[in-house]
Amino acid sequence: MSTGEAEGARISSTAVRVTFGLDASHPGLRAVPSGLLARWGSRDSEDGGNVHRTRILFIVMSAIAAVILPSAAYASAADLHDCPDDYFCVWEEPNATGHFAKFQLGSSDLAKPINGHVFNDQISYVWNRTTSVWCVYRDSGYSGGSLRISVEWQGPLGPRYSFDNVVSSLRSCA
Repeated sequence: MSTGEAEGARISSTAVRVTFGLDASHPGLRAVPSGLLARWGSRDSEDGGNVHRTRILFIVMSAIAAVILPSAAYASAADLHDCPDDYFCVWEEPNATGHFAKFQLGSSDLAKPINGHVFNDQISYVWNRTTSVWCVYRDSGYSGGSLRISVEWQGPLGPRYSFDNVVSSLRSCA
């Protein structure tokens, strides 16, 4: 649309190319194709086009935020404050950062994605904020060697416990 009428005002618009990219190789991010076109008009009216430009800018920024924000949430670093009371929480890094998941019932197979991330053999740090002892298992189906996690215990699973990046299932074992 190069010239037209909208709301009784004459619009002369120019295409503005908004480009951005995300690392498509990161498991939590989606690549957004560059070349999103927005129409930026100058409006022949008393307000000099400010209302129209503001409205268009709001629409474009809302569209960009709708695409980026939900994806970026998976990529953000989680910390200990993300673990609520009454949950058993796990992180993929030994310093309680990286991908994060919380459980109340456990999981018999951590090879199944949780929020788009597979935690099988990726757990390095845990925090038991429940009132029960929990067990983490080397194999799916609550089998293989296990490690008991006391109530309110938090810390890395290795090297002291030799369970770093080997957990395949977990549940309350009390």
